[in-house]
Amino acid sequence: MRSVHKKSIIILFVILLCFIYVDINKKEAYAGSENNYLVLIQQKNGFWKEYTNLIETSNNGYLMIKAFRISKALGFTYEKNSNGTFVIQKSDTIYNTYTKNTKDFTYTNGAVDLSKMAPEKAYISKLSDYNLCQINSLNTLVYYKCFNSAVVDEYSSYDGIVCFSKYNDIPESVPIVETKHTKDPTPTPEPEPSSLNIEGVEFPVRADFLAKDKALSDWGGAAILWSELEQEVDCKIIKSTNLCFDSNRIEFTHLGIGCDGVSLTKADKGYNLSISVKLYGSVVADQNASIVKAMIATISSEPSLVYEAVFESFTTNETHGINEDTFVIIGDCKLKVNMKDGIVTYFIR
Repeated sequence: MRSVHKKSIIILFVILLCFIYVDINKKEAYAGSENNYLVLIQQKNGFWKEYTNLIETSNNGYLMIKAFRISKALGFTYEKNSNGTFVIQKSDTIYNTYTKNTKDFTYTNGAVDLSKMAPEKAYISKLSDYNLCQINSLNTLVYYKCFNSAVVDEYSSYDGIVCFSKYNDIPESVPIVETKHTKDPTPTPEPEPSSLNIEGVEFPVRADFLAKDKALSDWGGAAILWSELEQEVDCKIIKSTNLCFDSNRIEFTHLGIGCDGVSLTKADKGYNLSISVKLYGSVVADQNASIVKAMIATISSEPSLVYEAVFESFTTNETHGINEDTFVIIGDCKLKVNMKDGIVTYFIR
């Protein structure tokens, strides 16, 4: 009996070691590393714009790109689905659909769906929490080429350079981004109006930034305006359009509460403005943008200035200096941004 018991313990120990080994290998497969790669993207006017923090290297040595961030940089649409897939969409008819943890992806060109295989699996990064896909798979949507950084002195500090273009073949030599030696004078912002008309409701411009400890349950007196706005927008465009708010959160969606939309939430030191839908390009998107403006008008005494910075940083390559690392002062607000799983969150303090 003692011998059987000892054998059982040994078997269980071996099984436990196997599970540990498999788990370690699984984590290693999707760990990767954040190498210092520069990404250059050609603009419509032919010039090139620099981006960093878009590329990671998989454990197998393949260059992986953050699907959401490259979609935004290229002016494409990114969509994350609940079934474990995500989409990089060039247009309504041309897009790649990736399935996480597999090399297989589907290229749709408007006529057929073509099954393709990337050199590396798509996966969620353990480093950044972004969905990653292997950069070779993007050749169905854009022109691209990789360069060794040693070929040009200007980029010698990088591990490599990756160029993308929606418009032309990538040149044989690395495009050089010219640094502006003179800075245009900062234009004087237009004075704020006394009120903003949003979907038929007048939001008076605040005298001061609404500190979180003064917002209370009525959002600094704006709750009555949100009640009026709720009556104006609910079911106005589509039946499922819904605006709701309570003492801590204002939420707007066209798909039902809890789905993609825009929201303003009270946080420890200020507010979080989250956006996971389009803000331009359709009547529905325009209404999303109006609600974002109303949210900013609820807390800021310079809503036009702050809204312009948020809108342009979300919809264009003009960031207004808003970044993921440090707060930037715009108007009466300090802003920082975080992008994760298709949701862009502006931290407003």
